[in-house]
This record gives sequence, C-alpha cells and structure tokens, in this order.
Amino acid sequence: MVWVYSNQLSAISLKKYNLFFLSILLIFLLQGCGSSESVSEPGKGAVVAKKVTYPARISYSPEPVNSLKSLLSDFMEKTNSNYDVAEPDSLLMTVRHLQYGNPHARLFPEIETGQKDYSVEELDKGLKKLFAAWKPLFNTDGKDLKLISAEENDEFVHFIYRKQFPSDYPFANPEFNVVEVMVSVHGEIGYLSSTAVPEREMPVVNWADPEIGRRELVQHKISYEKSGRTQVYVIQNQSVVSGGVQSAIILIRRKAENTEIELKPYNIELSYHYAWEYLITPDEGKPAVFKVYLDALTGEVLESLYLGD
Repeated sequence: MVWVYSNQLSAISLKKYNLFFLSILLIFLLQGCGSSESVSEPGKGAVVAKKVTYPARISYSPEPVNSLKSLLSDFMEKTNSNYDVAEPDSLLMTVRHLQYGNPHARLFPEIETGQKDYSVEELDKGLKKLFAAWKPLFNTDGKDLKLISAEENDEFVHFIYRKQFPSDYPFANPEFNVVEVMVSVHGEIGYLSSTAVPEREMPVVNWADPEIGRRELVQHKISYEKSGRTQVYVIQNQSVVSGGVQSAIILIRRKAENTEIELKPYNIELSYHYAWEYLITPDEGKPAVFKVYLDALTGEVLESLYLGD
C-alpha cells in the first residue's frame, strides 16, 4: 500500500511538474512573440519592425569634419592628384567640390595618360570603381547611383548621377543626392561634386492612409511669393488635392529661431522623412499650382511648394 501511495504521489508530482514546465514554456513563447511587432508596407509582405528613431537626423559635429579633411588629403596623396579647391561638406560629410588643379586624379593609373581614349561606358565603370574604393569620402559606393546623363563635350564627359535614399521611394529634394563629375577621355577627373546624403537606418513602418491626408489638408494655408508679394492660398476641399504619391524627403531645419540668420552647418540639421506627396490643382483642367508633403507617419505638413500658375 505504501508502495502504491508513493507511486501515486510520484505520478501526481510528475503531472504537476509537467504542467509547471508547460506553463513556463508558454509564458516564454508569448513573451517572445510580443517582443517584435509585425507590420507591412503597401504592396509588401509582413516584416518585423525595428526600433529606430524617426525621423533620422543629421547635425553638425566638428570631429567627423576633421576626419573627412584627413581622408580628403589621403585621397589626393594616393591618387597623386593636386586640386586647388578641395572643399568638404561639413554637414553631409562628403566632397562638396573638387576642382582646379594639376595633376588630376586618374581612373586608370595603370595606363599612361594619353595612350588611350576611353568610352563613356568605360569611364562610367571607372568612376563606380573609384566610388567603391572611397565610399566614406563620397557617401556612395557607386552601386546606389543611377546615371542621369553623360554628356560628351570635346575632350570631357560630363556625368550626372543620382543616389536613391531611402532606396525604395522616389527622392523629393533635387539639391541632394546628386553626384556630378567632369572626366577627360583619358580618365582624368577635372571636377567632382557630391551632395549624396549620409545613410541612416530608417524604420519599417505602416504608411498612413493617403485619403486621411487628403482630408487633413482641407483648410491648410500655403504662403507663397508671387509678383513680389506674399500671398496665401487656402485649400477649400478635397477635390483639388491629388491622391498622393509615396516619396522620401529630406528637410533642412534651422536650429536658430532667427530665420534671417545665415545658413551654416552648425545652425542647421537634416531630418529624413517618409512622405506622401500631393499636388494641388485649384482649377480643373489646369496644371497643379502647389505641391505639399505630409509625413507618412505623423501627418505633419513637412513642406508646401509653389509651382507657379
């Protein structure tokens, strides 16, 4: 009887232990499931969201500027080049201007200058190789560049590239993410400028419904200059607002409250946003007059542009 009772206790204890173990396992699994949030973007499958600060920002800091200047000197030494203007961009952390000087940086140092005339395709490949080797100096490795134009002019080819960031969406700011190069048919770089922006990790997000943005824009006031006067247009109804296009936008925001202060790297910052782009057409059948960007997460009006009548 004692033996039977002991086995019964053992069976009961084992059952309780199994229940306890299963409970702990279930809690662990539930916690694991709750540690990440699945979200999806329009036209994409479910993905795991990352805890990334939004919007990503860039502010001036003197230490990286010194490193960039040192890297620029290293570039000229290793490419055996000498430019009178070698100007770094202290906010974007890239080469703003590289021009005027001799000798120039050569794309193909293994071949003596003047022995070969390179085709546009060969020069393009040489530039991409250069960008890959000096990515920290130009904010691009060449793979993220789209060739916009390659204009041949006498002994030079004028290349214009655009970098896409974030890569999945059209980029709204025309003054940023442009790499411009003048290179001779012998592979010598006479001019180079990069406004490619530093990459920052962007969160995976659920975009707000663009129709909500259209509704929110009703009664939004747009101030603009026309004929030397400041005028104001008020969006009266949704019918004048387009359906919205996904885009990425970078804004220059002044740190100083004084809007008259000169823009310098130390008193501005860049912020990276996902945005809905809307066109405003007050008169049916006529071209759009305004363009408005709404933050795709917060609904904030980021920028309103006057396109002209």
